[in-house]
Amino acid sequence: MDGNHEPYVNSFKDKRILVIGDLMLDKHIDGTVSRVSPEAPVRVLHVKDERFVPGGACNVAVNLASMSGNVSLIGTVGDDASKNKLLEELKRRSIDTSNIITDKTRPTTLKVKLLAKDHHLLRLDHEIRRPISKDIAAKIIKTLEGSTSKYDAVIVSDYNKGLIDQALSKNIIAICKKNSIPVIVDAKPKNIKHYAGADIITLNKGEASKIFELDVPLEEMGKYLSMDLESTIIITAGSEGMHAFRGDERFSVEAHSIALAEPSGAGDTVTATLGLSIAAGAPLDIAIKMANFAASIAVSKPGLVSPTYSDMLGMMKTEISEYLKENMQVKQTVINNNIHQIEQIVRLITDAYKNNKKVLIFGNGGSAADAMHFAAELVGRFKIERKALPAINLTADSSIMTAVGNDYGFDAIFSRQVEALAQKDDVLIGISTSGNSQNVINAMEAGKKIGASTVSFLGKDGGKLNGVCDVSIVVPSDNTPRIQETHITIVHIICELLENKMFK
Repeated sequence: MDGNHEPYVNSFKDKRILVIGDLMLDKHIDGTVSRVSPEAPVRVLHVKDERFVPGGACNVAVNLASMSGNVSLIGTVGDDASKNKLLEELKRRSIDTSNIITDKTRPTTLKVKLLAKDHHLLRLDHEIRRPISKDIAAKIIKTLEGSTSKYDAVIVSDYNKGLIDQALSKNIIAICKKNSIPVIVDAKPKNIKHYAGADIITLNKGEASKIFELDVPLEEMGKYLSMDLESTIIITAGSEGMHAFRGDERFSVEAHSIALAEPSGAGDTVTATLGLSIAAGAPLDIAIKMANFAASIAVSKPGLVSPTYSDMLGMMKTEISEYLKENMQVKQTVINNNIHQIEQIVRLITDAYKNNKKVLIFGNGGSAADAMHFAAELVGRFKIERKALPAINLTADSSIMTAVGNDYGFDAIFSRQVEALAQKDDVLIGISTSGNSQNVINAMEAGKKIGASTVSFLGKDGGKLNGVCDVSIVVPSDNTPRIQETHITIVHIICELLENKMFK
């Protein structure tokens, strides 16, 4: 992502977000396990620490507050000790709890998690899932109707604990639409139809799959749900990234390359970040990139981790680091797999020059630029003063390219030049990230007929050119920029080795 996320992050502090949903308190009991109980074949947890963390819709609010949003909550709690602890934890995080309703007919939802060294051993749930009363639903509607001017976005966090039924969800969406307030919903599959007309509905891939009885590809699921619900559908897919569907449009972002420590809570982080981003005026493609980045922070450490305002501002630094790490990983594969081929290419070119032969280089697009670069290093110099080496870049002469392209077709722009310029024992170097560029393939076939040596720089699985040439280097990546970066590194290595071998 480029720097265009920063103006939206800068305005997070001014945005007021209302979260409506199932409020929960998580109690984490941490300890160690070193023995089995003599009373029964169960492990004994030696308790070291106990802590309380807001959960459910409260975790969405915690994420919003962590990113400097102004947050209010609507939901229900019981009249019990868990309520007091939950309100204490929320207020400590500067979250407005004035609209939380006490329902004496049900307890505050409490989830007790037993952990040993961040591994979950057991979870105890204290909850009642029955629907809330009509009186409490009416209070929620009245509160929302009386406060719409306060909020820049409304997030509905539905954990299917009984707070939100179809009637309440439709009322929430109708009130927000009437007042031009965007509604972002984190929905359970069972209740997905309740939220038709919401601006954004988020699901993870597993949840989306439960809606369909058959095994349906992700893109078909997203498009169908978007059309059916008249909403933008965002499906998070773990290592497969995040995908947004709005009618026939699709926006996708790749998952960040991180070590996964804790997947729980990432959905809340995505929903919170989308809410803040949309409230800040971010377009959908920028909003999902920010949500994807925030989720990568949430899953990078054990427990419920919320990205901060500073984290979001520093997003570009993190992405630069990831790009460089990916670049290094791809180049490591070259070290593992391609050193012998690089050595062969250096020997081929050295022998050609010793026998007064030349090198012809070609490719399309970015590969054409690499061909130009390669030829320039040979004709000019790379690192040391030495005589010029004969090399021709077949992508440089626009008159020849357009004449041949016009008269014979684009697939002949290199092969025609090879027929005119190449001689036996010259070296042809074709560069193609896909390995499927037909004009490069045709040029190699023409070169073989002449008796030239053929070399290809490829990517992905090598495509049709893999195995066709005398020597092929395949950079095993599906990311074109990383392939091209690796190609030009190999070009530099070859140039340096040639100079060392021929002129030192």
